[in-house]
Amino acid sequence: LIYKVHAVPGGEIYFTTKFLLCQHIFSSFFLKLCVLVFHSHARQLS
Repeated sequence: LIYKVHAVPGGEIYFTTKFLLCQHIFSSFFLKLCVLVFHSHARQLS
């Protein structure tokens, strides 16, 4: 995979951008999930 990335001109930048984007999507999804879980728990307690 690393060899492939270096073989493509600008591949490293593309790969890094893709990785960061995926990380951002995952973290925002995780955050929303935590908020949903928290809200459902709060609703059950009240």
